[in-house]
Amino acid sequence: MARDRALDRILKEMSATDRDAFMELSYIAIMHEPEYAVSMSHDKQEKVEAIEELIEFFKSQERYEECANLVKILNQIKEL
Repeated sequence: MARDRALDRILKEMSATDRDAFMELSYIAIMHEPEYAVSMSHDKQEKVEAIEELIEFFKSQERYEECANLVKILNQIKEL
């Protein structure tokens, strides 16, 4: 529990101070365990919004392979 709160705090701070690193780390985590990203117990709409934000981030950098990978995950979430 305490470790989860510490990780949440670190991620929240990183998202505010180094957005690029946060987005990269989020992408790596999702691609490492895509099944978990799809099935985790967070609200479906929150997951959709988070993935869409990642897609926009990578689209702005013209990193379309990452976008395509995220769209696959997004479609799986939407099918649930």
